[in-house]
Amino acid sequence: MVDTEITKIAAFSESVEKLENEFKNFQEKFRAKEIDMEEFDGRKVNFLEEIKKVSYEIKQVKDLLSARNEMEQQVVRELNLLSEQFQTEVDEDTGIATVFISASLEVHFEIDIDCSRYPEPPYLFIPKMMDDFLGSDFIINLKTLKKWSRKKPPHLVDIFKELEEMLVEFFQKEEEVIEDRDKLAKRRKFIELARNAENAGNNAEAINLYQGVLEISQDLKDKASYFKYKKILEELETSVKGE
Repeated sequence: MVDTEITKIAAFSESVEKLENEFKNFQEKFRAKEIDMEEFDGRKVNFLEEIKKVSYEIKQVKDLLSARNEMEQQVVRELNLLSEQFQTEVDEDTGIATVFISASLEVHFEIDIDCSRYPEPPYLFIPKMMDDFLGSDFIINLKTLKKWSRKKPPHLVDIFKELEEMLVEFFQKEEEVIEDRDKLAKRRKFIELARNAENAGNNAEAINLYQGVLEISQDLKDKASYFKYKKILEELETSVKGE
């Protein structure tokens, strides 16, 4: 694209130079009185208008090229900022950047971003697995994109900071649910073993197991179960002391 515009500028410049040379020859003919004043005035206006027109077209192309260069420099600055905080790889052929985000120690995502039209909002290529976790419409609810302003655009890195925060929060909750599920299963097993030990007359073992039940109930912030098994434990300990 840039090469095309440079070629246009060169062609326009050549046209201006040709017109200026023709105008000089025309002036020399006038001085040599080969043409009269009336013809000179008429054709002079045409020459000057043509030169002015081509010069204006050169300026338009130069302005466009300058704007595009500034846009490209903006994109480079944004990608540099992005790469300072996230692992980022840029495909030189397509200009598409791949950003790597970790949601947890085990879960990682690769997100492609086309920011070639920055300061227009970028286009994100969201992996299907992320859609499956967060829902297909989560991307339109990102605050950074919803409040995007072309006049004062946010940095690209802001999008990925928000995405990372959303993913970390989601997987943290998932891990907490899994952890709670494991604790519940362990508590159920302790209760079953404590009752079996109590029925078998092995009260010391039952007391140890009920203490484990209390600890898990505290971790789960399950007050009802905590007080229920605390009472059972106290009654068992009293019974043992009375023997």
